[in-house]
Amino acid sequence: MIAVKDLKKVYDYGLVKALNGISFEIEEGEAVSIMGPSGCGKTTLLNLIGALDTPTAGEIWIGGKNIAKGEPMAVFRAKTIGFVFQFHHLVPNLSLVENVELPMFSLPVSKRSRRDRAIALLKEMGLEERLNFLPTRVSGGERQRAAIARAMVNDPQIILADEPTGSVDTAIGNRILDFLISLCDQRKITMVVATHNHEVAAQTKRIIRMRNGLIENG
Repeated sequence: MIAVKDLKKVYDYGLVKALNGISFEIEEGEAVSIMGPSGCGKTTLLNLIGALDTPTAGEIWIGGKNIAKGEPMAVFRAKTIGFVFQFHHLVPNLSLVENVELPMFSLPVSKRSRRDRAIALLKEMGLEERLNFLPTRVSGGERQRAAIARAMVNDPQIILADEPTGSVDTAIGNRILDFLISLCDQRKITMVVATHNHEVAAQTKRIIRMRNGLIENG
């Protein structure tokens, strides 16, 4: 599903080397953790896989296609990738259901279909009583579940989760991650989790360890 080939990323005219030429593969439906200390390149790697940034060198292949040579990146992201971040990034003045609708605006989906799809996913997340609540009126765990619904709304092939439990306490974080892994497993979605938390990493099927922009194992 994902093949990363000799990937490099530098900033500040080459002074900062975030990724130093890494290669690995992740199978379809596999849940993998990218683990390492802050500054090791985890978030940079997720941003490149998710087409939020472009590599300095190397290639990223998803589903047998080089993403740099395919459809426009915005279309690729909307159709293929779901993002779950440490902080939910919900729009504060939109209701939960309106937040979940947002990724569908970049695709040809009718207004009624957007609303029906968002409501169905929020109900699946156990948020049927919170559909019209603003993010500030629900708990941290509920906000993160709404963010998961938003990530799932376009039926992505891949979920990229960057420290997805970092903004909630351990008990809630474990429940959220269990839920996310179970959801991806049911839907055969490939998931990549960036984390420095050993407990989080242990819940995935495989761990790729990074340090100083390089892979130590995996």
